[in-house]
Amino acid sequence: MTLPDPAASRAVLIGVDEYTVLDPLPAVANNIAGLARLLTGPGSWGLPAEHCVVLSNPRTPGEVLDAVHTAAAQAKDAFLVYFAGHGLRARDMDLHLALPDSRPGRLYHAVDYDDIREQLVHECRALSRVVILDCCYAAASMRGYMGRPDDLADLADRSSVEGTYVMAASGETKPALSPAGEHHTAFTGELLKAATEGVPDGPEILDMRTLFRHVRRELVAKSRPVPQQRARNGGHSIALTRNRWSPTPGPEAAAYASALRELFRSATERGAAAGPGTPAGRGADARSETPSGRGADVGSGTLAGRGADLGPLAARASVTVSTVQRYFRGERVAPREFLARLAEMSAAHGAVPSAAELDRIHGLRRAAQKAAPDDSTRLLYWQEEVERLQAALAMALDRLHGQERSAGRALALVEERLAGLGRELADAHVRMRRAESERDEAIALADARRHQLDHARDYTRRIEDELTRQTGLVQRLETEVKVLQGQVGRLLAAEAPPRTGEPESLVGAVPRATDAHATAGAGTRTRERPPQASGQPSAPGEGTTTSATGPVRGGCLFGALITLGLLYTVASCEVSTWDVPLRFDSGRKPASVEKPHYSAVSGPRHVWDVTERVDSTFRPDGDGAADTLRGDLTVSLPAGCEDRTVDWEIAVDGVRTGHGSLTGKREHLVPVEYGLPRTPETVTLTARWDGGTGSCGDFGLVWNIPRLTKDFTFLGF
Repeated sequence: MTLPDPAASRAVLIGVDEYTVLDPLPAVANNIAGLARLLTGPGSWGLPAEHCVVLSNPRTPGEVLDAVHTAAAQAKDAFLVYFAGHGLRARDMDLHLALPDSRPGRLYHAVDYDDIREQLVHECRALSRVVILDCCYAAASMRGYMGRPDDLADLADRSSVEGTYVMAASGETKPALSPAGEHHTAFTGELLKAATEGVPDGPEILDMRTLFRHVRRELVAKSRPVPQQRARNGGHSIALTRNRWSPTPGPEAAAYASALRELFRSATERGAAAGPGTPAGRGADARSETPSGRGADVGSGTLAGRGADLGPLAARASVTVSTVQRYFRGERVAPREFLARLAEMSAAHGAVPSAAELDRIHGLRRAAQKAAPDDSTRLLYWQEEVERLQAALAMALDRLHGQERSAGRALALVEERLAGLGRELADAHVRMRRAESERDEAIALADARRHQLDHARDYTRRIEDELTRQTGLVQRLETEVKVLQGQVGRLLAAEAPPRTGEPESLVGAVPRATDAHATAGAGTRTRERPPQASGQPSAPGEGTTTSATGPVRGGCLFGALITLGLLYTVASCEVSTWDVPLRFDSGRKPASVEKPHYSAVSGPRHVWDVTERVDSTFRPDGDGAADTLRGDLTVSLPAGCEDRTVDWEIAVDGVRTGHGSLTGKREHLVPVEYGLPRTPETVTLTARWDGGTGSCGDFGLVWNIPRLTKDFTFLGF
């Protein structure tokens, strides 16, 4: 990036600080003076004074437009228009630049900005055009109206000019600021400060984008009006001044600058010793012409007061004396071209540096460029590194081309091997990511298993308590059954008559014991019959007594059997299997819920028509402990879709319990029976397939009687 040619450039600075009606702006006069010094100073653009037109308090719009017209017609490289003063808006919101006699309602005393725009677009042929407005409502200059292009930049774009840039001190509806007691207005003050003091870590030549960002950042930090900018066709890259920022050099820059000074000192000392009449000494003490065309005096162009003139070196390197001074102080890192010109000058003076010395200085230069704070200098380092690598690659290719074909084949093999290694590396990355995914799944599964084990331990303790209770209940039932068995036996023994000629059996002894027990306990008495002689007939009524005991004994036995049956039924109810059905809770609701009549197990039958995927969550419809999930899945595919794959998954409390893939036929039956560590809170069914289009639009999914069960597989007796 270079500055525009001062000889082919023009600038018009317009400032109005005195007004007859509007408030005066004394800081505007300081704006104009400071900006004129900046543009014409040797350390910045170096614009000749006759090319910088200053209009202070012009009285009529014609005076302003004549100056703009003349300068626009003369400018070939760059053209700058600057205005500072009051800004007024017309009813149609157009911007007018207020002159001393301007006032609201009498805008014919002000300059219509559209007139200046017309001069810039139609009369100016400069490659770069810049407009800077420090006035209220300045951004109104950027808007279009009545079908005209959007702004000056758009007009420039249509005219195919190289670049156009507009910078405004305030927004379209915002006033500018001239703080009381300050030397400049808020906007121009920051603009001049950035141009005179420089932008930290900025490029050596300040383009308009860098300058605007710095000024905007400073104004925002002070809570002052925020400036605006517009550009077209590279207008952001227009530069009108150098960056005067002088940072403290780092150790790398200081070492490089010291080497440059030493090389320059040896050249000038050898030239002085050779004398002014010799080729080595000519020009050592002469005044030189800088690139701007003006001579650099000895006082400002000497090296550390030693009297060595920097002018010849500046001219040889096509830079200014101030730039050379910055290089020697380490404030800027001298590029490779400057070092080459310095080496040429040293050789011309008879002090030819050795190749080793030049390599050492170039190494210092690259280190300083790499550590430089600004991006442009670091970019030079990396560009050179790319060039070096390209040169090394070219040399390597030349050597490879000069070798035999076998070397080429070996190189091809190496490249093929490298490609294979690259593919293997890519595969390894894929496997690594898959392993990491599996590891994460395993960790999650282990955590879930630990969670299940914790619940299983709790569930086991509850089951043990339940078994203990059931065992106690069974023991009590066994005791009751034994008591009932004894009572039935005693009742049967009491009703049976003793047989003649048979010894008294244990059953016969029971009634006596029972009678005795009844006599002792109830206070009743029994009467014994006297023995009869053999063959003597029995007394009347004895035969009827014996025959009447048959119905009594049968009735007692029947009652005992009924009692035992009731006890068995009670015991079976206590230890039998119960079911807890699952009810739909959330997700995809079943298309229909059927209750099959053919099944021995009661419960609903859920049906879905699945296009791509179904996710449905169920909850237990009742309380009670459960240890098994049951309910078969039926999957039905359309005809011709047997090759499609259906993936299903059942998750209990968020943990995948069962899953699988179904393919190869139209209908699949999946038995579902999973042991559970505890009674779940939720059960989620997920199914998806690779269909959903054409004739394979959807498939049928049925969950037959999903339920939770618990089974104690033991009896009390």
